[in-house]
Amino acid sequence: MDLAHVNATLRMFEAPEGRSQYPVYMDTLRLFKRGEIVRICKAALADEGPLDTRELALRVMRAKGLDEGDTVLRTSITYRIVQSMRLQWKRGQVKSPEKRSGVRVWCVPV
Repeated sequence: MDLAHVNATLRMFEAPEGRSQYPVYMDTLRLFKRGEIVRICKAALADEGPLDTRELALRVMRAKGLDEGDTVLRTSITYRIVQSMRLQWKRGQVKSPEKRSGVRVWCVPV
């Protein structure tokens, strides 16, 4: 693990002047308005039926016009979706009937 940190530090200092090969990541806290993730997720669930968290992350990224191939950003958004949807689940606004390949599946109650 220590070697990985050393390698990452070396890569950072060996980077070219423009640092064009290293993408800059956005702060996901300011990327979404309050309740926007929940609105996008509920709309996708109402249109398409039950979706797992990874599929919801792709729908949210598509709705915001973000790069779906950016795995770091997608993982960050996935964690935000899990937090938001769990709060909605506790309030009874969404259901989670199962897990699919270790990922929670969400649906809108009928």
